[in-house]
Amino acid sequence: MSEWNAATAEWYVQNFGEYPTNREGVRRIEFPAEAVVLDIGCGSGSALRTVGALVPGATLIGVDPVPRMLELAREQGGEALDLRLGDAGALPVPDHRCDVVLAFDSMDHWSDVDAGLREVHRVLKPGALFVVVKDLSAPGGLDTATVLRGAGFGDIVEETVDLPEVRFVLWRARARD
Repeated sequence: MSEWNAATAEWYVQNFGEYPTNREGVRRIEFPAEAVVLDIGCGSGSALRTVGALVPGATLIGVDPVPRMLELAREQGGEALDLRLGDAGALPVPDHRCDVVLAFDSMDHWSDVDAGLREVHRVLKPGALFVVVKDLSAPGGLDTATVLRGAGFGDIVEETVDLPEVRFVLWRARARD
């Protein structure tokens, strides 16, 4: 989204910072003990804070391209988060560092989805988990399962979650070995 700036970051955090897809999506993932978890387009840091509550020994890395978004994530209680400026196409994370990479309602906003998926492969440990969430109330978007398959991810599982407060799809996919 080319309009992301300080003002839209503040609007987003006020309106969607604690959006239910973050909490409910995380609750559907099995994290290894002491997992290294990266959230691409981390926004307010809500998903990572939920991971931290469920997996106390986790290393929590958030990447967002908007400096103000990272400031707001810190203000929202993100002191335990390792927040880094960057985007999906050039993740500021070493090779094969992550056990789980999250893209919660962010993949549709990546400037170059193919480059972002290459980066996800690069930062994931072999066979590690990539999780994409798409809120079904948002219009349009990618054919995520097809995009993941085309990018070389395997063991793709799609789950539709229908709750009173939100309806979303969650995809789990494994990185190449």
